[in-house]
Amino acid sequence: MDGISAMSSQVFALNYDMAMLKKTMENVAEQEVALINDLAEVMQAPSQYNFDVYG
Repeated sequence: MDGISAMSSQVFALNYDMAMLKKTMENVAEQEVALINDLAEVMQAPSQYNFDVYG
């Protein structure tokens, strides 16, 4: 019976670790999207012409 409970606790620990990893990866993905959106707001839109109109 001890083998079954040990296996059960190992499966639980593995499932818990996988859930935590998935949550961390989701948080990282959300931070990446936020960073990309922030950078898009900061960058100037390119000129509609092929030369630099500010130079």
